Amino acid sequence: MSKFKIIPGESSTIVREDLKNYGTFAPVNDGCSRLPTTGIYENIVEGERDNTTGEIVYLFIGLLSDTFRIIQDIKDSEEFQVEHHFEVIDDDGSVDKEFNGTLFDAIVFLKNEGLRYIRR
Repeated sequence: MSKFKIIPGESSTIVREDLKNYGTFAPVNDGCSRLPTTGIYENIVEGERDNTTGEIVYLFIGLLSDTFRIIQDIKDSEEFQVEHHFEVIDDDGSVDKEFNGTLFDAIVFLKNEGLRYIRR
């Protein structure tokens, strides 16, 4: 089970904790490749897949409002159903909460609770 960080906000990031490069227009991490920008991925701004395991290791979601469309796109996709451990990171860099679940669960979390993390 991989460990991921969820960094919520108006734009949100879900990233495997060992990855160094993430955020809009960051270079692709070693051993990874970008997700396509069509099909079920079209509402995800950026994402990466581990070339060895094939698992998704990074997602950048532009606007919180895009989460509904993403959920509709990925709800039947097995690659979003792999179990991971997630830590939700607060503004000050501390862990606000933790849970075990899937990437699908993490995106549902952002849809349901993401607004309370928007920096003011």
